[in-house]
Amino acid sequence: MLDFLTIYNGNNQTNILEQTLCGEVGEDPSEFNSLLQPGDVFTSTAADGCLTFVFDSDGSETHQGWAASVSIVVIPGCTDGIACNYNPNATTDDGSCDYGNFDCSTDPCNPVFGCTEANACNYDPGACFEDGSCVYGGCRDASACNYDPAAQCDDGFCDYGVEGCPDPCSAFLGCTDFNACNYDGSATCDDGSCIYGLVGCTNPLACNYNPSATCDDGNCETELSTLRIEMSTDDYPAEINWTLSNPIDGAIILESPQYSTATTTGMNYCLEKDNCYVFEITDSQADGICCEWGEGEYKLFLDNLELRTGSSYGSGEQFTFCTDGNYCIVDLVDRGTIVSDVSAVNNIVSEGVVQFGNITYEGSFIDLIPGFEVMEGAGFRAEIESCSFVTKPEGNSKNK
Repeated sequence: MLDFLTIYNGNNQTNILEQTLCGEVGEDPSEFNSLLQPGDVFTSTAADGCLTFVFDSDGSETHQGWAASVSIVVIPGCTDGIACNYNPNATTDDGSCDYGNFDCSTDPCNPVFGCTEANACNYDPGACFEDGSCVYGGCRDASACNYDPAAQCDDGFCDYGVEGCPDPCSAFLGCTDFNACNYDGSATCDDGSCIYGLVGCTNPLACNYNPSATCDDGNCETELSTLRIEMSTDDYPAEINWTLSNPIDGAIILESPQYSTATTTGMNYCLEKDNCYVFEITDSQADGICCEWGEGEYKLFLDNLELRTGSSYGSGEQFTFCTDGNYCIVDLVDRGTIVSDVSAVNNIVSEGVVQFGNITYEGSFIDLIPGFEVMEGAGFRAEIESCSFVTKPEGNSKNK
């Protein structure tokens, strides 16, 4: 007679986990002679955790039946295969699964402790947790400018100063040539930046700006007014002469250079603010600078605003202008008779417009000089007989 024990993996009779003889042919069934031994262990790997035991006989003989005892042993533990403490022998999960520390992306179950400071000498890129072991260094080369005798390790950042200088570690770079425009007396080592050229004012906003200057002389005048005189001569430049004078005593302040060849020039001059000046231009042959003997012209600008332009002035012409808050008090004469004696102070109606009694003059105060004609309508003429300069009161507007 053959008796069998079949053990299935799971709560079914599909997957055989173990099949073995319970007894052998010819043996007395009352005597234990099974191939199974007490203490044999069978573990389910099925999802439901079950084992199915089936006892079977070939039925060739009938004897007293066999007796078998089956006991279930529960093994608690972590049954999650991705946990650090997974127990493949555990039969029931006891909630003890440990997944380590996911701050350590390389191996959460085995975190590495070490120095995590990147600027430390013993920085460990594989360490997940700082253990306080970092050692910080510096330059350990005694010949370097930044040598640090207290450094525990060399950080590879030694500084050796400026090569070629007498004192590389304390070199102050700059131009050391006294003859250069940008000589720097505090420089201890020349950096090749020396500039050589024309010295003058290089500030375009200054009245003494020199566009040809390559080196600033530190004498730019920015608190003064800028008078620019542009001159295009005719074919006889030697006949031309101009002056700038004080309107009170006639003292000459500026005068023209000697024009020897036909030319076009432009020069800037510095003028004190709050002053008035008389510009006069003359021609020794009384033919001006236009147009029979060449097409010349002069232009005057005050602080970039055009003051005056002229060319056909015969033997000469003059006009008065002020650099700041001054204006004229005028007497108007009509056909030799004074028609009004008025002040421009109370007759300014808008910028560039002056009202003298019933006469409206649209222009600028720089033209208010003796002999200037003010026209209104056909056949009416008024002439400025005199002009005296006074300080403009606060609040009145005028052209300068």
